[in-house]
Amino acid sequence: MMDFDPAESGDHGQIIVYVHDPDFIYYVAKSFTDLLKESNHNLKTNIEEIEY
Repeated sequence: MMDFDPAESGDHGQIIVYVHDPDFIYYVAKSFTDLLKESNHNLKTNIEEIEY
């Protein structure tokens, strides 16, 4: 999800993953652009599995 209402320590537009059971939020990237850059890097290096 793109977060447009982050906590005080977060960044406007950060990318998060919300897991409902148990309630937890993973912070994936500071922006959509950073997410795409990381994704392109991972595709170029042929990473089989990514752990966040």
